[in-house]
Order: sequence, then C-alpha cells, then structure tokens
Amino acid sequence: MKNFKGITYILVAAAFFAAGYFFGKGQKGDSGEIPQGVILNSGVGLREIQEATDEFINAWNMGDAEGCANTYAESALLMPPALATVRGRKAIMETYKGEVPAHAGDMVLSEEVQEVIYFGEWAAMHGLGETSPQTTDSTGEKFAYKWVILSKKNPQGHWEAVWDIYNEMPE
Repeated sequence: MKNFKGITYILVAAAFFAAGYFFGKGQKGDSGEIPQGVILNSGVGLREIQEATDEFINAWNMGDAEGCANTYAESALLMPPALATVRGRKAIMETYKGEVPAHAGDMVLSEEVQEVIYFGEWAAMHGLGETSPQTTDSTGEKFAYKWVILSKKNPQGHWEAVWDIYNEMPE
C-alpha cells in the first residue's frame, strides 16, 4: 500500500509540473513569463499593451487617420458614446478622417492602460484617456473618458483592437 501512495504522489506531481510547463510555455514577462487569465496592473505585460496603445495615440496626435485605423483589425468594432457602432477598419478610417486631422496640433490625446488580462493571442484591457486643448488662450475643453478594448495579435505579431468602446467620464 505504501508503494501505491508513493507512485500516486509522483504521478500527481508530474501532472502538475506538465500542466504548468505547457500552459505557461511561450509567454514572457518580468521573470520571463506573462501570466495568463489574471489581471495585471504593472510589469512587462502592462508595458507591452501600453506600447501598442501608444501606436494609436502617436498617430492621432500627428493627425494620421490611416495610422489610427491601422491599429484595428479588419473586422473591428468601434463603439463611441451615443453614436452608432462603426464596423470594420475602412469605416473606422473614414470616421477618423473626419476627426483626427482636424485636431492635429490643437488637441493632444493621452491614454493610460490601467489593467490587462492575457488569454494567449488575445488581451482585454481598460484604461483612462483625455484630450487636452493646446490653444494659447485655454478656451478649449478637456474631454476625459474611460475605455475597454479587446485585442488580438495579427499574423505579424502586432496587437490590433477588435472591440473598442469608450465613455465620457462625468465631471
């Protein structure tokens, strides 16, 4: 009977080791791994998503509507407050063409990722954003918002927004 218990313990330990190895394989982070399915609010996992978010912000601040749209998947959904859902990268680009270049230089966009959860090639994140007027007379109005984005890595390994929804923050 003692021999059976010893073999059982070894098999259970081996099963846990194998599960940990295969589920964590290929992910990176501060210690070489990005945890999957847990909320991250710091570290390499958060920085990776912030860098992807910064691609959109840099394009917006430079007045590059196409650059903004290229951070979205081909079939992405953009869900602005109190407006119809914008479906697909081309429609998102057309939406940004009417807004982004008009504000280049007089309005600066900033966004900070608050938390992210990784699920392999998918990531869900939320954060805060703000548009700040850059006028000399300070007549412009700030617009603060909160957002949630579901992203997926494309075949080239770049994060693309699949669903993007944001809401104005009350004053």
